[in-house]
Amino acid sequence: MEAATAFTIHGAAGIAMGVVGLSATLLSVIPALAVHWLSIWLVAAIIAAVVGGMLVIRPASLQRLALSGTPIRKFAICLAAPLFVGAVLTAVLSTREALDVIPGTWLLLYGCALIAASVTTTRTIGVMGASFMVLGLFAFLVPMKFQILALGTGFGGLHMLFGWWISRESHERQI
Repeated sequence: MEAATAFTIHGAAGIAMGVVGLSATLLSVIPALAVHWLSIWLVAAIIAAVVGGMLVIRPASLQRLALSGTPIRKFAICLAAPLFVGAVLTAVLSTREALDVIPGTWLLLYGCALIAASVTTTRTIGVMGASFMVLGLFAFLVPMKFQILALGTGFGGLHMLFGWWISRESHERQI
């Protein structure tokens, strides 16, 4: 029975992660900090993962669902592979000074992770993943300064937009 249940993502996780993404964008476009954009975004990714992860598992723990249960485990596994590839490619690309392909790579792989994770959640997460992938393709076509804005649009704007959407859907189901 546990395997049949869907894992519910709460919109607050997306909104909080979006705030972190927008903050990273604002810091990255300050001229004096622009050369440090990669470090800023790596720190932001860690903060967003911790905050988002806490907000994702908190409702499950409040409902006394096993945090190691099938839906949560499947969700984590679906996210893990593309995120691991993103980390490896970031290390490889940064050592080869190919920084101009990192934003598009991150957006594409995060979109893949979300699409994979949507198997255990909702179709909305899959739509968000597809949106990240489209933004990733766009990032490969524009100059670096616009790639930073693409990161902000995705990890900031899309997270906030879909967080709001998920919260709204959840509220409508409760009515």
